Amino acid sequence: MEDHQKPKHQLLKELAQLRRRLCDLESKNAFSGQSKNPSPAAVWQSELARYRDFVESIEDGCFEVDLEGSVTFANAGMCRTYGYSSEELIGMNHRDFASADEARDGRISSAERSF
Repeated sequence: MEDHQKPKHQLLKELAQLRRRLCDLESKNAFSGQSKNPSPAAVWQSELARYRDFVESIEDGCFEVDLEGSVTFANAGMCRTYGYSSEELIGMNHRDFASADEARDGRISSAERSF
């Protein structure tokens, strides 16, 4: 299927996959140099890629918010839990979809921490 025929959500998913792949390739390229010690930036990129892969693969809902509480990332588990697509959740304030019980019990507040 041609890119212009693909739905927006599929293109966004493919873009995220390509970005992760690029990050992985850049990290491997930095590690394959003459130096035995990789640069701190290369180590950081590698760890960030591993973290993202882990968070995206877990079944539990996981999301990140900015200082105002707007969602900046939501994994598939989060989308299943609340019935929104990732594109719909990103930009929403977490108070728009969290129940009062979740907020009161601290389940949402513990997930608010950004890494």
